[in-house]
Amino acid sequence: MNASAGPFETLMDPAVAAERRFAAGLPHPWLRYRYLRWRQKRSAARTAPARVAQRADGLMMRVDEADVIDFAIRHFGVWEPALGALIEAHLRPGDIAVDIGANIGAHTLTMARSVGAAGRVVAVEPGPQTAARLRANLALNDLQHVTVIEAAAADVAGGATLFSGPDGTRGRATMDAAVAGAGPSTEIATVVAADILSPEDWARARLVKIDVERAEDMVLRGLASVLARLPGDALLIVETEPQLLARRGAPLRGLVRPLLDRGAAFYALRQRVDIRAMMGPLSFELAPVDPDAVLSASHTDFVIGVPAAVDAAAGAAARATA
Repeated sequence: MNASAGPFETLMDPAVAAERRFAAGLPHPWLRYRYLRWRQKRSAARTAPARVAQRADGLMMRVDEADVIDFAIRHFGVWEPALGALIEAHLRPGDIAVDIGANIGAHTLTMARSVGAAGRVVAVEPGPQTAARLRANLALNDLQHVTVIEAAAADVAGGATLFSGPDGTRGRATMDAAVAGAGPSTEIATVVAADILSPEDWARARLVKIDVERAEDMVLRGLASVLARLPGDALLIVETEPQLLARRGAPLRGLVRPLLDRGAAFYALRQRVDIRAMMGPLSFELAPVDPDAVLSASHTDFVIGVPAAVDAAAGAAARATA
């Protein structure tokens, strides 16, 4: 856990600070692990009061314990640290970034901090309650250069149904009825992904992240007309299950063909977000990968970009953690 002071430290809820101090003070890592597992199991059975927690980078987020993303930020100050480190290493002040499937803003905030007030971030989040929490977290940090679009990015404009995720967590909400959970569904709007930015802004978008729980093919088809407009060193990060896309007749290679035609390659981003891993050093690695050979029943984070851009980002992240 990193509870170091930051510019908003006075906003951090005293209860969160006390939780972190208690866990960090336990005399043996095993005891700390057991304590956090107890907290996680207890919170899964109820909705804990939302509290303001300071992230490892000093930004603040209002989180509870009932969702896995909130739990990690509340107790560790990070969520998907490998992805966060890659975003921070790649983006520069003045850039444009797009977060499709922004949830409560764990990565949106990182993008906004990295591009600075001279840049711009567009965060796409269809769930009304989740989008409201996203806006609240942005306001908490006075990040006014972020535009929130309360809709689902897709290949057609209109409407759709957003189902609760198979495990009930907010981050697993999906438009795929085949894996819907038992929770309530919500009617949402859809927008064509290419319409999120103007053609001129797409030419400045150096990072596009897509995390939409089994709707990646719809998003990528919606982006087909603008992928070639992205800067030459842009990174496209897609969390997906390639076998699912192939079964739908939309293999990942075909969906990102404009990027591959100009020299982009596929990389797998390796990261773990379970409690035991997050208690240790936070790191990541990128490895070249053939998406057709990735056999998994769960999503993989694919980074798609030209090797020079990927190497530059990986090098910057390594220097930052040295």
